[in-house]
Amino acid sequence: MPTLSRRSMLAATAAGATLAGLPGALLGRAGAAFPAILKPTPPDLFTDFGTNAETLWGSVRRQDYLTDQARLFVRNHTGTPTIDASTWRLQLTGDGLDAPRELSLAELQRLPHVRTTVTLECTGNGRSFFASQQGRPASGTAWKLGAVGAVQWEGVRLVDVLDLAGLRDDAVSVLATGLDRTLVPVKNLLSRVLVHSS
Repeated sequence: MPTLSRRSMLAATAAGATLAGLPGALLGRAGAAFPAILKPTPPDLFTDFGTNAETLWGSVRRQDYLTDQARLFVRNHTGTPTIDASTWRLQLTGDGLDAPRELSLAELQRLPHVRTTVTLECTGNGRSFFASQQGRPASGTAWKLGAVGAVQWEGVRLVDVLDLAGLRDDAVSVLATGLDRTLVPVKNLLSRVLVHSS
């Protein structure tokens, strides 16, 4: 059986991750029914949970294999960040790189793009049924069945971004942080990738 180097394992693990196919909501599209969410979330398609929005099960088109991104549930811990695509930068730092690197959205979009279809589900999907099925309620957002969807995402692979940044062979882990306002106070970044080595 062939063995994988740490670099190969990291690359294989990251192969499905995409970065540059940013949804329009993150690039400043407005018009949401809920103030913490930027994409349109009309009440005939979504249930308002404040920073979260559940797709109404009755609005799902049964004949569709994929969930349209406009109809995909929203799971946030805070509000959706607004980004200026012309000034946004991805910062890559850490002792697993030869030197820190910044990439613009345009630089990311010049990398090869991949498309992948995945089913995305909040681990709390169905939580509202705990009281009737388990005999006790569960804390958290009271999702029914609408915190799930099969979606097609497009963007660049994380492994290509790390190669461009000069990932060293002794790197063993990647930590990404985002723009969550109250959780990670980072300015002008969608994510910061920290690459650590042993």
